[in-house]
Amino acid sequence: MYSNYVFKSEAELEAFLCKSPACIESGLQYIANQVNTTRGPLDLLLVDDGGRLTVVELKNKIDDSILFQGLDYFGWIWDNIDSIKRIYKNDKIDSMQPPRLILIAPDFSNLCLSRVRFIRDDIRVQLFRFKGIAHEKATFPVFFEIKTNALSSPMSPIPTADEFGQYLTNEYLQKLFYEVREKFSALSSEILEKINQQYISLKYKGRTALTIYVTRKRMDLEHYDQESNWVTTQITEETQFDCEEFINNQRKVLEDWDAE
Repeated sequence: MYSNYVFKSEAELEAFLCKSPACIESGLQYIANQVNTTRGPLDLLLVDDGGRLTVVELKNKIDDSILFQGLDYFGWIWDNIDSIKRIYKNDKIDSMQPPRLILIAPDFSNLCLSRVRFIRDDIRVQLFRFKGIAHEKATFPVFFEIKTNALSSPMSPIPTADEFGQYLTNEYLQKLFYEVREKFSALSSEILEKINQQYISLKYKGRTALTIYVTRKRMDLEHYDQESNWVTTQITEETQFDCEEFINNQRKVLEDWDAE
């Protein structure tokens, strides 16, 4: 028989998550907890199945400070991400990807939910409500994600892919923009494209494989090279860019991922 259970403290919830981080999201793995930072102790540091460090801030009650605390720890991790990879000697950590931020609490106030709308689009923030459950001699939390992208945004609407392409003023760059997206997406039916406010990302099995930024006279492709380094290829109207060679190299990268 199941019944409600109230976690006595944040420490009790944290101890459970240190042992079972995947109950928040499949693929999450424990790195450390109570990490000393210049902004105070970070509750929980995880890594997801795509190699991104994940900062977790916990509260055992509704607390509007959770967002600001989480962002403080997130910023510190981002600033020190290379050192963190060396310290914890975890080959799974991809220091070329920005970290994520997960906030966990029994609930969130309308004020906190409103503030989340103003977070930069390239900072991934996820909110999870939790409920304690007791069953026989076991106690555990159950998590429910709040879809923050469903909140109305005070910012300008997210552009379409065509609007990204039309933002480029050069016909050569416009043609490459559509060609790269089309041919990369054709590499696998498991490649998903996500359009954000400032960029377009293409993910393979949940892992970011290609990010496209455009300005008026330049297109930047962020991607992995053959040595698994996250690199940027800048393309202008004067660049001799071989799209076929690029796509073939990216095909090899995805094949290497599948072989891991």
